[in-house]
Amino acid sequence: MTKQVVISALIMSVALTGCGSAGTATATSTASTATESSSTIEDANTTSISSNSDTVSSSSTTVVSSSTTDTATSTGSTIGNIDAEDTGSATVYISTESGTSENGEIPVLTISSDTTLTQIGCTAENFDGSLMTYIYVDGIVNNITQYGEMTDDVIELEGYALEEGIHIIQFIQYDNDSEDGNIVECHSAQYEVKVS
Repeated sequence: MTKQVVISALIMSVALTGCGSAGTATATSTASTATESSSTIEDANTTSISSNSDTVSSSSTTVVSSSTTDTATSTGSTIGNIDAEDTGSATVYISTESGTSENGEIPVLTISSDTTLTQIGCTAENFDGSLMTYIYVDGIVNNITQYGEMTDDVIELEGYALEEGIHIIQFIQYDNDSEDGNIVECHSAQYEVKVS
């Protein structure tokens, strides 16, 4: 019986090695327990496997989530809500050297032909500080950040967001902090790029 328990522990050790150092530590711990009592080993194996699966699953989810956020922030995603209607009680406007988007105005951003990165100002009020705010430029995620009662911010623009013409920026909060949630705040502003 003891040989069977030790062999089971070794097989589990080999099987869990692919899960990283946490799996190896669990298997080693289980193997050392194997010599004490066979009934404890069966319970310990079940617990270790279950616990290790939870850890691996949780870790994988975190990595995938982090990777998705990094990709969306650095390269943009095309998930945007360009057709979303303005809704909610918050207010937001953007500003350039030529003015602001208050009262539906479209401020002009004049750049030189060799500009690769620039910023525009943003003032936001009465957003729910417990929810993340997704900032879209032309329907592509530009940033995911936290806005609250009174927030002054800058929005970095590069690439497609600096092409000559009119662009739309949306500030959206979802009830579950995820793009698959219901929109609770959505506010839009436009700016125009002119290349000199």
